[in-house]
Amino acid sequence: MDSRLTTGQPGNPLQAWDAADRALLAAVDATCSALAVVGERWGALVVPLADRVRSVLIDSAAGRAALTRNLTTCEASVTDQLRFGDVSEEPDSLGDLASPEPARWPCGHDGVLMRASPSVALFDWQLSRLGELAPVGAPVWIAALANQWSNGHERCVASRLGASRLGASVRSRGVGKARVVQRTIQMALDVPTPWTTIPGPTGFALASVPGVFCHGRIDPGARSLLAALPSQMAGQRVVDLGCGNGVMGVEAAARGAAAVIFTDDSLRALAAARRTWLLARQSGATARFAHADAGAGLPAGEADLVICNPPFHQDRAQTLHIVDAMLLASRRLLRRGGQLVMVGNRHLHHESRATSVLSGVKIIHDDGRFSVLRARR
Repeated sequence: MDSRLTTGQPGNPLQAWDAADRALLAAVDATCSALAVVGERWGALVVPLADRVRSVLIDSAAGRAALTRNLTTCEASVTDQLRFGDVSEEPDSLGDLASPEPARWPCGHDGVLMRASPSVALFDWQLSRLGELAPVGAPVWIAALANQWSNGHERCVASRLGASRLGASVRSRGVGKARVVQRTIQMALDVPTPWTTIPGPTGFALASVPGVFCHGRIDPGARSLLAALPSQMAGQRVVDLGCGNGVMGVEAAARGAAAVIFTDDSLRALAAARRTWLLARQSGATARFAHADAGAGLPAGEADLVICNPPFHQDRAQTLHIVDAMLLASRRLLRRGGQLVMVGNRHLHHESRATSVLSGVKIIHDDGRFSVLRARR
């Protein structure tokens, strides 16, 4: 693996590859010349196979940026036909909410490499769509870290691609071990709709899709954050930073916000937030949706309020580098005197990190598990 590969994120505890990447690269058939890669993270699969990869289905804005940098840094021979896509990427207008199918995946491949998502629901949906990428009989290689592979994953493979024994463990010193499975694409299957709708905490419906944080339920941290939001936001310009399914931004509009920017590193999350907004049918407020890592590219100094429910894990690694990035982003996005309202797990002491970036940091809500802080630009 090229040692120059990087995640491009300061403080990220993860390296840009792991045993699952190594297992896939060792298993892929050299005769395949038009590959699709599903579940790429930073470019560990695409960079070594750049001249053979035609499509990359990648959800993360940070992952896309790192992949692009790594291709250049590692001087990979990129095909002119390289296409980006994602399982939930949709146009700005979702059209008929009664027919919520996402755009089709790109076709024309002779093999598929796939990192299995830890989310069984997302993994199953992705497997159901492999027939869009390549014809019946085309090979599929699937890998996951052993501690992220479950009986549920095995059942999905058996259901979608036929039953057989799980592939051998592949050990990688200092990284751990992975499972790799080889199958072929079966006849085209009916693709189930990924969307579900759940009741929101204050009356409106929330759209949910596999792979988005707290799929099918409301995050307890979000409930704490909702309890601490200002009851009136008349005329305010709000950024929902790390918007997830959009519950915070929609609630801000319901409390009088004039404009809401929903932004998330995940395209799946952004699609869910957009659908939640349309389902809520808020009037009197405008909405914008931005696929960006920690609000990158959004206008500086214009927000009256930033709302944030930051993750503190990446994969299974606990990390605070995302919190730090979101605090810095909040300082950039807020106007002078604007406020951040952020929730965090109580034991992580987000307030001490916020104090180094913003002023007037104060805990305004604490339920014993989650604490909500308010800070000022």
